[in-house]
Amino acid sequence: MLGTDDLLACFVAGNAMNWDGEYLKETEERHDEVNSCMDVILNFGGFMYIGTIIPWKEFNQPDITGLTYGRLIGLGVLVLLFRRIPAILAMYKFLPKVCKDYKEALFMGYFGPIGIGAVFYVEHTRHLFPEPGLGDIEENNLTRVMIPVVYWLVLFSIVVHGLSIPALNAIYNFYGVQPITEDAVEIRRKSMRVPTPVNASVADSEVFIAYNRFSRPVFDQADLPTANGKGGYSYPDNEKTRVQRRYSRAV
Repeated sequence: MLGTDDLLACFVAGNAMNWDGEYLKETEERHDEVNSCMDVILNFGGFMYIGTIIPWKEFNQPDITGLTYGRLIGLGVLVLLFRRIPAILAMYKFLPKVCKDYKEALFMGYFGPIGIGAVFYVEHTRHLFPEPGLGDIEENNLTRVMIPVVYWLVLFSIVVHGLSIPALNAIYNFYGVQPITEDAVEIRRKSMRVPTPVNASVADSEVFIAYNRFSRPVFDQADLPTANGKGGYSYPDNEKTRVQRRYSRAV
């Protein structure tokens, strides 16, 4: 309405909606899947569109723009190293709720993908300059080179950050790093018709038992604790359920 930047308006609206974390907390309590589904659909659609319009032929034009694959790879590495990591390492002590130590700051600084926002800005910028060949030499050189450079950085980010996840997973498995787990907690059901969350199992008609933030553990339902009608739970007497009994500390 004010004629300001579209992407900035979306960013401000999102921050205002979840400024104190209450919106996110409410969606988690209600097991809301609408936002996550819309996010996946829009992301898939956006990146499929980016894949169709990437200017592949303009990535290697040493005689026209001076761009070569070697220069673009070097630029991608430098952007990856200096775009976020130094700033977050320098400021993480002022963000105790976000980064606890320098390792988390390094992790957060590294995983800063370049994506749809960059494409939006470069396409918007292109419309602010004259068409190729209609401006002066400096404008023509800028419009010729900025499109392939930005699209290359998006592609480089998708490949590097995308492959970083399985690479880290392989490294953690090789060194035997155990995944972070959380004690199970009770979640009161808001309705009998509420589906069981992916990270929980049914305890009784009023309660789910949530095991962690991502997924429920894989074991037989017969090994789960059952409500005994006295306000507590009964456990099968086997080795597997002895390990699972730690959830009672949180209950």
